[in-house]
Amino acid sequence: MKKAFFGLIMGILLIAPLGQVAKAYSPYLSASWENNNNVRIVVNQAQPYMGVDVYYQNTNSTTWNVTTNVCTTNSSGYCSVAVDLGLQQGVSASVYAKIGSDQTSTATIGGSGGCWGSNCGSGNLTFSNANPSLSVGQSQSVTIYSNSSYYYGNYYISSNSNSSVVTANISGSTISLYGSSAGSASITVCQSGGYSYSYGNNCGTIYVTVGGGMTGNITFSNTNPSLTVGQSMSVTVSAPYFYSGSFYISSNSNSSVVSANMSGNTINLYGSSAGSSTLSVCLSGGSYTCANLYVTVSGSGGC
Repeated sequence: MKKAFFGLIMGILLIAPLGQVAKAYSPYLSASWENNNNVRIVVNQAQPYMGVDVYYQNTNSTTWNVTTNVCTTNSSGYCSVAVDLGLQQGVSASVYAKIGSDQTSTATIGGSGGCWGSNCGSGNLTFSNANPSLSVGQSQSVTIYSNSSYYYGNYYISSNSNSSVVTANISGSTISLYGSSAGSASITVCQSGGYSYSYGNNCGTIYVTVGGGMTGNITFSNTNPSLTVGQSMSVTVSAPYFYSGSFYISSNSNSSVVSANMSGNTINLYGSSAGSSTLSVCLSGGSYTCANLYVTVSGSGGC
């Protein structure tokens, strides 16, 4: 009897380790018309590496249809895809997405090709992410979409409310952002060469937040660890008191060179082959912050 009870307790501990809390996700979706009746679906802040199922209905219908696995979220919980849902442009429709056990709120695509949802920004232009967040020293790209056939010119940045916080430039339909200092800025993007005398400016605004920095938030006992093939090493991670949550490895640029796992505030490294790799270590919780660890593996272990 005692052995059976002990086995039950051990089984529970193995299934649900003490203190382990599942990370909560709050995904959001935007939807907008593209050409040929395609709908641009953008999902942000979802669970990483999960398939996205899209549910949709015409506003004059009570039946919800679904298209499964329209895209798979990346390591940041983001995906963007143009998909034919069988809807006719010019007819209003409602759209939401399910990512695993999580569900987004419902977005409405208007009959005239408008866009409603978290990523639509302000104006006629829409964006792959209308509310980008980055850290000081971090770069990020945002794609621009135009929902209007009345404009045909190049995109340009009309204004940046705080260029000391974030620098921005445009190449084609891509906005390149760089976090210079902590703060926020609104960036208005417009499209030239349109029929502005009839339809007004074709513009949209993204709202950028730059927090903390890659240096000064998360720090390491060794920022540039070097080890040889077959060698193990531990690096301690720390963060200011005002951050809460658990550390986790967000990405490993070259897992064939170094394997890494997280245990509390310790990164355990093992050199697998010669080369280098960049590990992105993040802190979950109310204040999202990350930092990079640059690992070099040289030579071969042994004699």
